[in-house]
Amino acid sequence: MSEDNILPNMRILDEPYPLSKSQCDAVLSDADRLQIIAGPGAGKTEVIVRRVLHILQSKEVDPESIVVITFTEKAVKKLKSLIYKRAEYFDDGSLLDKVNRLKIHTIDSYCKNLIQSNGGFGNFDVISPEMENGLLVRYCFNLGLRTLGSDPSKFKMITIKYFLDTIDLIENEMMDIDYLKITDPSFMNVMDNYYRFLEKHRLMSFKMMTRAAIEYLEREDSVKPHIKYIFIDEFQDINKSQERLIRLLSRGAQLTAVHDPWQVLFCWRGSNPSFSKNFAKTYQSAVTIKLDENYRSRQAIVHFINDVKGTSIFSSGRPVDLCLTPTREGNNNIYSNEFPTENAEARWLVDSIEKYVTDGGFYKDVAVLFRTMKYSEPFISEIRKRNIPYHIAGRQGLFIRTEVNAVAKLMAWLSPKGFFREKKYEDSINQDELVESALSDWQTQFPESNLDLKVRSHLEDWKQKAVSGEYDSFKSVYEALLNILNFKHLDENEMEQRLIIINLGQFSTLLNDVEYTIRLRGFKRNWERDFKTLCLYLDHAKSSIFGNGSDELPDEDSITISTIHQGKGLDWNVVYVPALVDGHYPSSMVGRSKKYLIDTDYIDVERYAGTVLDEAYLYYVAISRAKNTLVLSHHKTNYVKETEISPFLNECLQFNIIRLNGMSSFPDFQIDPNSHSENEMMSYGLSELILYNKCPHLYWLREKCGFSSQFSPMLGFGKALHYSLQIIASTSGVDPDMIVDDIVESCFYLPFAPNVSIAKKKAKKMLHQYISENPDDMANISDTEVPITLSFENYLVEGKVDAVLDDDGSKEVREYKTSDTVMSIDDISLQVQAYAMELNKRENTIRKGSVAFLDKGKVDDVDIGRESLDNARQKLDKCVNGIQRASYPAKPTEFCDNCDMRFICKYTKIK
Repeated sequence: MSEDNILPNMRILDEPYPLSKSQCDAVLSDADRLQIIAGPGAGKTEVIVRRVLHILQSKEVDPESIVVITFTEKAVKKLKSLIYKRAEYFDDGSLLDKVNRLKIHTIDSYCKNLIQSNGGFGNFDVISPEMENGLLVRYCFNLGLRTLGSDPSKFKMITIKYFLDTIDLIENEMMDIDYLKITDPSFMNVMDNYYRFLEKHRLMSFKMMTRAAIEYLEREDSVKPHIKYIFIDEFQDINKSQERLIRLLSRGAQLTAVHDPWQVLFCWRGSNPSFSKNFAKTYQSAVTIKLDENYRSRQAIVHFINDVKGTSIFSSGRPVDLCLTPTREGNNNIYSNEFPTENAEARWLVDSIEKYVTDGGFYKDVAVLFRTMKYSEPFISEIRKRNIPYHIAGRQGLFIRTEVNAVAKLMAWLSPKGFFREKKYEDSINQDELVESALSDWQTQFPESNLDLKVRSHLEDWKQKAVSGEYDSFKSVYEALLNILNFKHLDENEMEQRLIIINLGQFSTLLNDVEYTIRLRGFKRNWERDFKTLCLYLDHAKSSIFGNGSDELPDEDSITISTIHQGKGLDWNVVYVPALVDGHYPSSMVGRSKKYLIDTDYIDVERYAGTVLDEAYLYYVAISRAKNTLVLSHHKTNYVKETEISPFLNECLQFNIIRLNGMSSFPDFQIDPNSHSENEMMSYGLSELILYNKCPHLYWLREKCGFSSQFSPMLGFGKALHYSLQIIASTSGVDPDMIVDDIVESCFYLPFAPNVSIAKKKAKKMLHQYISENPDDMANISDTEVPITLSFENYLVEGKVDAVLDDDGSKEVREYKTSDTVMSIDDISLQVQAYAMELNKRENTIRKGSVAFLDKGKVDDVDIGRESLDNARQKLDKCVNGIQRASYPAKPTEFCDNCDMRFICKYTKIK
């Protein structure tokens, strides 16, 4: 190591606060295979970040050869936030530039980038689980799913779940496809139909991407990614296919695996903890470092966590000896309480939280964690009665909300045999009963709506228009319904009504998913069939875990209601774990095997069914989320049914827990004003900020609430045109104009266009005209699809540059637009100027900015002078400041005429 690098590396260990000895060892280790076993609150993210920065400072390494992989977008954002904060703190002029080129991904996004860049999937889209379910609801008969049931004449929608669970098993376990074609030909025929259907429509599911990435890497002729260092976070949660992928990626690279064997939560979806357990056996040269200091929780909570690990609930398996060491002092703040009923428990929980806020705390300091959202209903009902702000984390809470059930019932009513089940095993509400039930729900949830006395007549008219095809999309149908229900009367400044708007926006996202599946093949509308598909989808979504939930509200002072799975990796000052009853902890579903549609005798499917030990790990994660106060409670009766205390809680009562006396006692919260976590650098997409700059209220409706954009059969035209241009630019040694037609024919795809040939003809004309008007451009393109991250004082901005042109060392940043009607010139200029800011930090050779309008073949200059870039920075600052303050005022202009929120926006200039 050179003398210049000694000081930075010592600072890496000591600043902005000193690391422990074990943390220092992990940061500095040169082991080829390093496993870091990190307990809860052990500062693993800090260690990963400082280890990456240490490598960047002390090694001669290309930053793009460092790959950091974790499992959730939430974790990616947290890593990026901290690594940029630390890089700015330590920056010697070049470190931040290196950080900008790091590759930090979820495992899914890494696979996607790999196969789209190199594996032949560049014009494929990845579909969400919601869309995948929608596709199968719509095309189940076409694909042959009815042949998989015992009686093909009586198809049940649950077969879709069995089908997807079976595909998950096949992909997770990397099962031999050729062998399955022999042993289970019927299923494999349907699976083959489905995969060919997806390929035809340039689609790929998440579960397919890992296999595609593995197959690409195993090809002898593939261009292997250049990786020198690879970090895998949450290694305990990987499955067999992911382990195989990691082996391939880590060939010739240093591997750092970070995991906690006590936090295995996802066996039910294929995680195999044996890979982390056997890490040292798999890699003979592996070095193991344990991080056992806990920086999160007060001393009493840490001792309690250690005590719980020693109880009989872990008797079937203690994966590793990891006794946590507390670093925070404080009085005992662990409480338990019991109640006669779940409603009494809910009332006390809310009373207790209100006391915490009265004592000086904030709602956002509090989380209420449930094993499943089923048990959250009494608590949610109680906080709604008191108008206390809350949000439901993750994607499971949508149909818990009364307003969502109201609009779902009315949308289901449009089907010829419409029905809706409020709970999975209840009788359905049918036909006209749906209207009465929906109106009752709506007026209960939003009594201020002041519905017209003729609302029933208005709904009948709305239905007639919908089924006769007077609307052009589900979005239009839905917006007309919202106006009948006086949606515009909702006040976004009142917390409960704000949450209603957000949830109605999330329901719009779900409708858009169904629209996608129905319009996929460019079919003409058949409204009777389409509303039937929607009705079936709503029933399927409501009874499945994939349903959307209201988005998290990090800017709001609101209580977090979450499952434990969603809460993993997070912490709060005060954590409540209620409903600790047998059947909930552990779940009564433990050991119930999923139904698979293939022979599974040679696969360990019991792992997917879950064990009591898995439930114990879940409990361990729940209690380790608390920083200052942990409250455990249970109730004796559930409705009229008697319940037993959870064996998990029962065993813990022997430890140092303060037992409270029912409704009359509350925790002594001992609020610590210094216990708040370090603020994260929030990350924003550049397109988000441009939308906010255009109209903050439009941004709020679309980005924060989820109200969908207008659907068009030509959706994707610009993306397909841009992809074709990218292929043309990357083809060297050929006259670009000569290959336009062939590339458009092979690469240009529109999923919804009824006549693709017309669209291709238009694309060819535009590309020929552009190349004719700008003959040197193709030869001068040096880079395309360049990812950038701009780092400012307290936020990050991410985007992707369409192209960089290089004319003898003088570089130009270029954006391509289909036409000059898509965005205003001010918005386009802001986009190009932001890109120029970042690219000039890297090499200071960007001399020009421009935008090409492909429909006219013209290129317009964009000013990237110092004054313009300063103004662009000020605009970005203003946008971020507004978002962080949750300020979303409307900007009514002449553009309201074309805004796709104009029919539900109360501020629009449209009359």
